[in-house]
Amino acid sequence: MAVTTARPRTAAPPAAEAGTPSPSTTPALVAIVAVSALMLGTGVEILPAGGLLSVFTLGRVLILAGLVALVVGGARLADFRTALDIPIALLLMAGVVTTFRGGHEVAPLRFLITVVALYYLTVGVWRRHPEARETLPVVALIAIVASAVVGVAQVAQDTPTSFYRDGFSPVVSTVPRGDLLQRAIGSFDNPNLLATHILLFAPIGALAALLAPTRSLRVVAIALVGLAYIGLLLTFSRAGIGAGLLALAVVAHARRPAWRPRILAGAALATALLGLGVAVTGGDLVGGFGRPEAWSLAARVAVEEQPLTGIGLSRAGDVMNALGDEEIRFRHAHNLWLTWWVEAGPIALFAVLWITAWLLLRGYHEAARGSAVATAALAASVGFFAFSMLDHPANVERIATAFWLVAALMAAGTVPGRGSSRRSRGDNETQRPRPPRPRPPRPATRTLATLVALAAVAGVTGCGGKEDEPEPSASSREPGAAAPPTGAPGRDAPADDSAPAGESPRGARPPDEPSRPDGPPAAPLRPSAPATPGGEDGGSEPVRAEALVTGRGGRFTPRLVRVPAYIAVRLVVRSGDGADYQLKVGSEVASTEGPGTAAELDGLPPGERYVARGNAGRVVIEASAEPGP
Repeated sequence: MAVTTARPRTAAPPAAEAGTPSPSTTPALVAIVAVSALMLGTGVEILPAGGLLSVFTLGRVLILAGLVALVVGGARLADFRTALDIPIALLLMAGVVTTFRGGHEVAPLRFLITVVALYYLTVGVWRRHPEARETLPVVALIAIVASAVVGVAQVAQDTPTSFYRDGFSPVVSTVPRGDLLQRAIGSFDNPNLLATHILLFAPIGALAALLAPTRSLRVVAIALVGLAYIGLLLTFSRAGIGAGLLALAVVAHARRPAWRPRILAGAALATALLGLGVAVTGGDLVGGFGRPEAWSLAARVAVEEQPLTGIGLSRAGDVMNALGDEEIRFRHAHNLWLTWWVEAGPIALFAVLWITAWLLLRGYHEAARGSAVATAALAASVGFFAFSMLDHPANVERIATAFWLVAALMAAGTVPGRGSSRRSRGDNETQRPRPPRPRPPRPATRTLATLVALAAVAGVTGCGGKEDEPEPSASSREPGAAAPPTGAPGRDAPADDSAPAGESPRGARPPDEPSRPDGPPAAPLRPSAPATPGGEDGGSEPVRAEALVTGRGGRFTPRLVRVPAYIAVRLVVRSGDGADYQLKVGSEVASTEGPGTAAELDGLPPGERYVARGNAGRVVIEASAEPGP
């Protein structure tokens, strides 16, 4: 008779206390919260723009904290690699070259570095932590509700927004116009920005409906997405509504092969009707209100001014205004790719074209294979790029941030060097993702060193210590705030159609206070020339800012000179080829003839400008620089 001996049972480990995250989940929570906060900030400005320490804003601190949390959680460099690494590196290189070669403001470059860091943080979070694939779509839905529902309420409650539509003509008026269609602006400063935000984030928010655990939550999420698209319609943005329809058609073409013949037939009919509308309206249906002038002028600047390195980030509008017609003022080139070409040269243009093509082609391919994430990213990318053909909403920080978040979600699903048939860790469908297989911890020295280098670059480029926002300019300034080309930290710049003559947007200079192209400006609010010791005979000498312009080959350079506000300006003209040159501002003349003369000009209030005209063109002198120590 066999005798069996029962083995003693091993005592189960004590259960973890409820509500206390384990050490392995704490880094995940930090990284997810960091991305969520920045994603929510695209819908409503919840993060302060000012620096907590020098140029390190709260948003940058969150990004660095999230990256460090990923490294602590075991992330390696391979977890951050994407198919867009090369074009992103080219874009950063072009930004660095144009900024430091031209001696321009570094705030736009700092923001470019910031959104690239956010891109890689989002990629790492999406790949390393499956719970983020349920969390981030919900946050995107909240962000789009925060911006779009406000716009719906503005129209429903007849709240004046200063933006109206009169047929094809946009009207901007500070006086309520009950006879015109009011346009929703939501939490943004104009309708086109709200339309772009909806195009980018509404498809991502729709993922929350697919992943909703109950039917009631799914219905509510779908209703909120539908409400966001109602907000898109209420912007009465021709480009926004057209881009939304195009995105819907492309997604349907990718996901529904049986519909493709009808979709192509509909696209052909729509193209014919669009061409007819352009012919009937003389081009105003798609490219009126200053856009053709902006495109031609931007191409001229790109070819003639700095064809290799660009004129500097956030400077397209300034240079275009200096060369173009005084009656039309531009903030950018009204085209995403053209603006990058003008500001950072052909290398940046090539990089942005690469990113565009990859997002569209890879998104279509993966959407056709059934990927829900790729379908949402494809819809967002098509809508954004279609809109950006007629405008440049990404010159605003919140829109630029939203775009890079969408690009990160698309790139996270494809690992470089692997075919699309082999899914990566970041590609998830409508089913809930599986928990990742545990793997032994690996050294993160290289990854940590990379993050430290990234932080050092951001700190070095901003060693000036001033508040991290670009100076207000004619090309990137909203009423009372500044914004860079890809959206500088903290503020929004209108990207809407050009305002009709005699009307101005909210908070802008009213019609009775026009820009002063010639002659002395109005008296400044405070003394423009404080006295400093050191003048002749032991007296005092006023502080002056020198505006030095060189004439060479029948042209003046630079065409735009920035000077500090409220400080007297001394305009000096030099000859670079031996010919005589002169510039005149009102009754003041700066000339190289004879012994040469300089023009003494009064100080300018912030944002004001002189336009000096001479025998080799004109030069704009603008009060938008920081005074020296």
